[in-house]
Amino acid sequence: MNLASHYPNFEVEFSGKGVRDVLPLSVMTSGVWGIYYLVSELFPTYVFVSYGVSPKESSLIASLMTLASGIGGAVAIALRMNLASLDKVVSLSVIGTLPALMIYSSSLWSFGLFVLGFFNELAITAIYAYVLNVSGSKSGTLGLAAVNSGEILGGVALFALAGADISQSFALAVLVSLVELFLLVPYARVRSLRS
Repeated sequence: MNLASHYPNFEVEFSGKGVRDVLPLSVMTSGVWGIYYLVSELFPTYVFVSYGVSPKESSLIASLMTLASGIGGAVAIALRMNLASLDKVVSLSVIGTLPALMIYSSSLWSFGLFVLGFFNELAITAIYAYVLNVSGSKSGTLGLAAVNSGEILGGVALFALAGADISQSFALAVLVSLVELFLLVPYARVRSLRS
């Protein structure tokens, strides 16, 4: 619809180069979004099945992650953080993924969920900033749409893996996410050499 419209200041560059660079990036960072989705959906069920914690109590505990996400986003804006680098994408994504393992310890649930939410939001912000750098200003919207689509598809696929064994789902999701992230580093280096 946007391509067919003729409103003023419409200057999208539809070369596809930005999208081609962003699609692999979206798959390699899909675990970051996927972990957040997986934990938010499965935490209440996991602690009910494993520890007998009521859904009401576990949902309240899980809401810490959402609260922490809001704080993480606000901090990024308030401090005007420059997160648009590959190193920041990878480091924040690792920090925004590993706390999912704290779910296996009842004494660390609250802390793990808070850290996961806070750094996951910073990681997503860094991914978006990096995508805008990769895709360029004229195809930035298209790049963000591509990365969102890839992350949702990859994240839902990660969620589907949880169906195999809910008790191991968080560990498996972290492992898959870390493998994806560490494939991103050589991919981005090769891409930068080509440009």
